[in-house]
Amino acid sequence: MSILTLSRRARTAASVAALTGALGAAALAGPLSTPASAKPLSTQVFSYADMPDLDQKRTMGLDPAGVNHAGLPGNGEMYCGPTAAVDALGFLAAHGMASMAPGRRDWSRTSNYETGTSNIARMGTLMSTDAAKGTTQGNFEAGLTAWNNQTGRNFGFVSVFGGGDDWRAPNLGIAALSMAAGNPVIVRIGYYRAVVRTVSGRTMAVMERTGGHWVTMTGYGDEGLSFVDPADTTNTFAPSTRAHVVQAVTPVTGVFGYVDGAGAQQLYQGPLDDGRGNVEFPTETFLRMPGYAGGTAYVEGFTAVQPSFKLTAMRGFITIVDAVREQSFKLPITGKVADAQLSPAGDAAYYSLEGRRTVYKVNLATGVSRPLTTARAAVTSLAVATSGDRVYAAAGKSVSAVTNTGTTVATTTLPSQVSAVAYDRQTGNVDAVSPKTGQITVLQPDLETQATVQLPETAIQSATGPITAEIDPVRSTLEITAPGADSVVLSSSAINAVQPAPAEVERPLAVELEPVTQATLSSVRPSGMRGVVRSAPDEAAPIVRRSQTIGTTGVNAQLGG
Repeated sequence: MSILTLSRRARTAASVAALTGALGAAALAGPLSTPASAKPLSTQVFSYADMPDLDQKRTMGLDPAGVNHAGLPGNGEMYCGPTAAVDALGFLAAHGMASMAPGRRDWSRTSNYETGTSNIARMGTLMSTDAAKGTTQGNFEAGLTAWNNQTGRNFGFVSVFGGGDDWRAPNLGIAALSMAAGNPVIVRIGYYRAVVRTVSGRTMAVMERTGGHWVTMTGYGDEGLSFVDPADTTNTFAPSTRAHVVQAVTPVTGVFGYVDGAGAQQLYQGPLDDGRGNVEFPTETFLRMPGYAGGTAYVEGFTAVQPSFKLTAMRGFITIVDAVREQSFKLPITGKVADAQLSPAGDAAYYSLEGRRTVYKVNLATGVSRPLTTARAAVTSLAVATSGDRVYAAAGKSVSAVTNTGTTVATTTLPSQVSAVAYDRQTGNVDAVSPKTGQITVLQPDLETQATVQLPETAIQSATGPITAEIDPVRSTLEITAPGADSVVLSSSAINAVQPAPAEVERPLAVELEPVTQATLSSVRPSGMRGVVRSAPDEAAPIVRRSQTIGTTGVNAQLGG
């Protein structure tokens, strides 16, 4: 008999898993426009129909006609990661970034086959791909970074995986929205088998990871996830015909584990002991593809690759500049922007106006702006979780957590006004800065207070302008900028080590994470589109945000395919 006790946080994750990463069928009734030369696979699937489909299996030596081929180490059997990455970069090169390596080519032509091989081999070298073991997520990201550094630094990437206390199902709706904004998405799949383990004296069923695989996403909709599969070829000497795989996905929640490099069995999250003999086993949620690999395949997360861009928020306008466009979106209400933050995957931006209680969301594919939520007081600061599906807003003394579709998940009230919030992607916590009391309140993802930190008495109390807070992920520091006062840099790890303090937390009766709606995917930026830049009143200090590069941490960096 398998025994499983779900902790409070695990029960919360399980309760929303079925609603995560899904698009409503009713919203998929109409066809969608897609990038130049790409056509939808069907009216029910948002798709990049012209995504390159290079093959990883490439034999070294002579083909039946006596032609010699360079091939790949191990005949490419473990080169799915490098191949999927070259597919994604090849798509960007074909859609407005022709100077980006590997260049704009028809990869289905035999004349380009060896060039494809050399690019995959180069990527594999940068990713430290092992011909027998494959590529870890950490090495996958290091290879993308090295490629970017060597070829012009013209793109970034954001990896979205479970971790810490948040192991909800991958939100493929966010991935689709990122694609709509022109960012190809690479999906990581894990293969699992059911085993029985005894952990902390309990006999229980565990889904154990046996391997992994990378594919390049081409669509998502009512029919499921669609992708090009690097491993679906039988001819290892010539290009195969492009083939889109479409698989239904189903959230599965349970206790998942893996075997580490030393051969020891591990759980993604260890058992929790309350000190009174009660042991709880946190769960994870992945997306199972019943029709792929005999039903053993689960979507674990994804990496969105995006051309580097800059977003500038001014009075009445938001302007975006990247390698293929320079475009301004008019805001629905004229006013000075109080704060603006990007969704890490590059699908949306969120902003508030000075003196107003509304948080707005702008779709970066269409430029359409709409109200997301209304706070209790004027919104002064925003932060967005790495997953892209949670937005945090500071308004007066309150901080609210809202889904990317506008559902309030939680609200907490602090003793004094909050001027700035910052999201810590290492812990999933939110740091709230209160100048009047000189305090930082560390909030957990559900906005329960984890700790309070007292700043030096005069550090930020004399600020003469808007206070901003930002987590530097490289140095793991919280950086507070206070015009007219002292700027403060604090260790993020030290902040999160402070002992908990109580807080008043309000929650709706039903905590739900709504699926991403298809309505925002009404149009997609075509290749080379260059919008008209409208003039805007000069401002002394417009808000500028840049696309980010965010890698994985923890156990997910060690796994791969």
